[in-house]
Amino acid sequence: MTIRLRLTLLYGLVFLAAGVALVAANYVLLDHNLPNNSSSGAGQDVVLRANKLADPRANVPMTGADRAQLRAIASGPPGDAVRSAENLPKDLGAQLLADLPSNVSAQALSSLLRQSGVALAIALVVALGLGWFIAGRTLRPLRAITATAQQLSDKNLHLRIGLVGPDDELTQLAATFDGMLERLDTAFSSQRRFVADASHELRTPLTIMRTELDVTMRHHNPERERLVHTMSVMSEAVDRSERLVASLLALATSDHGVVTVGQVDLGGVVATSVARAHSAAVRRGIEIAIDPQAPCAIYITGDAELLERLIDNLVDNAVRHNVDGGTVRIMLRTVPDHLELIVVNTGAIVSPDDINALFEPFHRATRGAGDSRGFGLGLAIVRSVVTAHHGEIYATANPEGGLTIRTTLPLHDTSPDQTPPA
Repeated sequence: MTIRLRLTLLYGLVFLAAGVALVAANYVLLDHNLPNNSSSGAGQDVVLRANKLADPRANVPMTGADRAQLRAIASGPPGDAVRSAENLPKDLGAQLLADLPSNVSAQALSSLLRQSGVALAIALVVALGLGWFIAGRTLRPLRAITATAQQLSDKNLHLRIGLVGPDDELTQLAATFDGMLERLDTAFSSQRRFVADASHELRTPLTIMRTELDVTMRHHNPERERLVHTMSVMSEAVDRSERLVASLLALATSDHGVVTVGQVDLGGVVATSVARAHSAAVRRGIEIAIDPQAPCAIYITGDAELLERLIDNLVDNAVRHNVDGGTVRIMLRTVPDHLELIVVNTGAIVSPDDINALFEPFHRATRGAGDSRGFGLGLAIVRSVVTAHHGEIYATANPEGGLTIRTTLPLHDTSPDQTPPA
């Protein structure tokens, strides 16, 4: 049974119940307001009719006993006349009680039930027809949603319902469905772009190695310098492939969520990451400074390896996309229930419209002076790790150049009797 038929039957049952209740109410009200045989006027009418029938001049054939009863009714109190007339023989009593209020009331009530039943049956048929039509009009948006959903695939996620009408539940459902399609379309496009970029990045070192091998093999007796150059280029290509695979694995691991949970000293992780980036920063004259007011030890609950990758990528991004002689400032703050990590670096001017794209995989911003080996996965991994730890990350462009990246992570409070891991 379709939902349209169920709605039609529901409309019909509701209408039938309302119609029966209305007829019943009218019946009760009419019965209450019509006159009945207990009124004094009805008794007086019976007395007058008994006098006429008992008069010998009326020439009404009857027995002596019936005439005696009629005289008794005519001489008796009017209040008992109707009850006495009901005890007379059927034909004689009918003459006394004909067209009294009780009979009129009974006929009126009987006519009301009969005519109301016919009218209710006709109205029920009309209501079922209208219910079928209204249900079809009401469910038309659902048919549009169903038709659109049946046509969907990963090739045509651009389809939209575009329902136009009053702001009701069905219009909101269609708008929600369109919004879901928009998000799916964006996700599928991003996935296809990611696969294409990853394939391109993985093919690049292979192409380099193939080219070097072909050039070397064209020489029947390659010189030692040529072999050393070929081996050096191939070694760099292999290193590049390893770094790319490691970055892709880190991104996949962070997207999978936090697996190993423990207490991590984020302040210590920041200090270690800054120490690792120190030599690269010194070569370019970049100053890295940690806010001296930052707490020495801040413990949060999370995956130590992923959090270490998060800090390394933030510091590496700040150094890589900086200018020679620039600065990197790292601040750690604790707010209620959260830890706030802020990394501010100088560098090229970034358009505010490009901020969101910085966190997309394989997106490369304007390269800094020392940026030569990046894949555009650093901030994508950072966002994935932050999301896996139920945190938030924001980036803003500095007016003088560079970025300010603000990361918030849930803070784990360590009680005095708990000793954090070294």
